[in-house]
Amino acid sequence: MYASVSFPIGIFPPQSFEYAVPIRLKTQVEPGSWVQAQFGRRRIWGLAGEISSHAAYCGRHNEILDVARAAPGLNVWLLGMAQFLASQYGTSLAQAAKTILSASQVLALSAEGSPTQSIWRTGQSQKPPELTDEQAQALRGLREAAQTGRPSYLWGPTGSGKTFVLLGWIQGLLSQGRSAIYLVPEISLTPQFLEFFEKHLPEGTPFALWSSSVNPAKKKPSSARLLAAKSA
Repeated sequence: MYASVSFPIGIFPPQSFEYAVPIRLKTQVEPGSWVQAQFGRRRIWGLAGEISSHAAYCGRHNEILDVARAAPGLNVWLLGMAQFLASQYGTSLAQAAKTILSASQVLALSAEGSPTQSIWRTGQSQKPPELTDEQAQALRGLREAAQTGRPSYLWGPTGSGKTFVLLGWIQGLLSQGRSAIYLVPEISLTPQFLEFFEKHLPEGTPFALWSSSVNPAKKKPSSARLLAAKSA
């Protein structure tokens, strides 16, 4: 059994490398698995793509050394998205996979390091953390500006909690029977924000995911949840 493995390293043009799958790992290596293999003088982690019973490369094969058991692999849908991004933007499959991993599947993956388990888990809707004084002040400012009809701009460094401020703003609108549209700044972040709002909006809140590949028939008010829509 042989696996095509992509590594998150700067190789151009991007390419995958074929490795033999040892018998001891045969049941663990599958498309979307994070695997460790010898690459040059280093042992690094990569993403398994196509699995085949026949070798496409005629030379000698190195074997896959290990499979990341602590970190979840990509499911069929995420793997397909990663393949699309890799072909569309000229990057490796592993780099594309790292880009699209959602909050419930974040991996600390470096060239030398091992993937680790995520600290977030998908679950039932939860109350978001209390806003800090600075975040609460920003939310009040947004609400005051809205009363005058003036547009507002929310600024803050990465990790300052702007998304939680906007979540508070959206929840306020929903409590008034109004609606909101949240524009994701980068389409590769769609799974992450989908997980976020699924987790923190009150359970039963209707929301829809729109993208260029969503079937027009599904872009109707009756389609409250389009969780399976591709975001490419």
